[in-house]
Amino acid sequence: MKRWTLRLALGLLVVLLAGYAIRSTLLPAQSAAVFVQYAEGAWQPAPESPLFENGQIEFAGFEPIQLAGEDLGAWDEVVIVNFDRTADYEEFVRRIAAEEGIARYHLMEVAPQPPELLHFTNWRLRGFRDDASIDPGGKVPIEAAVADTRYMAQWLNLFDGAYRDGIVMLNLLSREDDPQDPTGGPDSDATAEELYDRYAEIATRVLGKLGGQISVLGAVDRVVVGPRIRNYDVYAFVFYPSVDVFEVMFTAKDRVAAQVHQRAGLNAEGSAGYWVKPYPEFTPGAP
Repeated sequence: MKRWTLRLALGLLVVLLAGYAIRSTLLPAQSAAVFVQYAEGAWQPAPESPLFENGQIEFAGFEPIQLAGEDLGAWDEVVIVNFDRTADYEEFVRRIAAEEGIARYHLMEVAPQPPELLHFTNWRLRGFRDDASIDPGGKVPIEAAVADTRYMAQWLNLFDGAYRDGIVMLNLLSREDDPQDPTGGPDSDATAEELYDRYAEIATRVLGKLGGQISVLGAVDRVVVGPRIRNYDVYAFVFYPSVDVFEVMFTAKDRVAAQVHQRAGLNAEGSAGYWVKPYPEFTPGAP
């Protein structure tokens, strides 16, 4: 019996190691996040652009509008692209630097969350859609929900504007080095991650209830081109089926009340937020 158990354990170990070996061959050798501003008349949508031809675009959206963080100027496009070979990534770095049709760009090396974990996260979110116990709660005024009031005009333009289709919120987050627990008192040893998780526990339930999902999620490794402030800790691009749906989420009383933990766990000036229109190829449910 002991010999059979040992063989079974060894067999499972071999399967597990084989699974990780296969998975390692499927993960990209390098991934990059790029903010691009094109020269006048040179904009070609990322899904059609030869600039990204040796990579696999994981997400692309256009006309990003900044909503929080240090003002880093206007952009035409934001792209997450994966490369199977390091040589292809290095060629991309050389090509984008030499591209005359690009006025300026910021480039960050990133590490996307493994696909199976992203699928699991969105599977959990879908499970909240029919959960009758989840109620976004009452609505608060937009002014009460906006953390960075320097961008109040952009928020109002988003909610009052003509565009009403699906949007993706780009959350580029830096953790607070010395977080102060807003409810635990001075003796609390809550970490920045723990404080943010208090917010996320409430926000993700509302997000799932409203039909939102995660487009891409991962960590920022380093800034290749751009200011040091782009060296965020994590990025999370979140899709909402419409502007109206996002407004319900953004102004939901329970979510806004939980923002006290979100703000305590993040470095506000070191983080940034944008909303962007996703290309059809990266819009869930689009034909």
